[in-house]
Amino acid sequence: MKIDFYDQYYRNMDPHFIRWREVTGRIKADNIIRICAGMNFGSVLEIGCGTGIILKTLSENGFGERYHALDVSESALEYVKGQSIRNLVEAKPGDAMNIPYGDKSFDLAILSHILEHLENPAGALREADRVARRVVIEVPLEDHFFGHIRRRAWKILRRDENTLPERKIGHIRSFNRKSVVQMAESCGQSVEKTRIVYQPAKILFFNSRTPAAKLKSAVKVVLQGISKVIRIPLISVNFVMLCGRK
Repeated sequence: MKIDFYDQYYRNMDPHFIRWREVTGRIKADNIIRICAGMNFGSVLEIGCGTGIILKTLSENGFGERYHALDVSESALEYVKGQSIRNLVEAKPGDAMNIPYGDKSFDLAILSHILEHLENPAGALREADRVARRVVIEVPLEDHFFGHIRRRAWKILRRDENTLPERKIGHIRSFNRKSVVQMAESCGQSVEKTRIVYQPAKILFFNSRTPAAKLKSAVKVVLQGISKVIRIPLISVNFVMLCGRK
């Protein structure tokens, strides 16, 4: 993970970006609440907290009692500290590969859209499992039909793979549902619940400012609708998973 990349990412936030993180973060928090329905957690750690909107939404909904935020970006942590998150104990610098807390310090650890940014996602998952009794994971499933076509086209055209849309936002790992579950099980975790989450149309259109971009988003809406029917992701959807120790 390139710390300078992410620190600059959060240092240069504009109002549109902040609004984007707020809208998507509230959806991610809702995904956590849904998959953990009926469970109570005292201490909650978010690994890679970003702007802190997930923890803020969880606190507003009475999910959990005490919150800890961890991120590699000092700029992100400074922003989190100014968000008035109820019962936020601390916002601490730290790496997902070397979490600065003792074994089973938390009831729940959250890895929401973090693993796809890491060279060693399994290592981060093992660390989350070490410090928490349960772990919630959310990742985009980018190992899908059109993703394969796009990556193959990039190779045929000899284009730099770093210009792929997912690479531009720091995604260096692509997952499908099976690979995420297998990774968790290989780390000794028990997969308790899973959910596929489709993107609301407002999210697909959020950053569409030109006619071409709006057309592309409309196509995504159609493909996502087909994906729901055939139950095979044709475009990126999100996958949420709750894990415990075997």
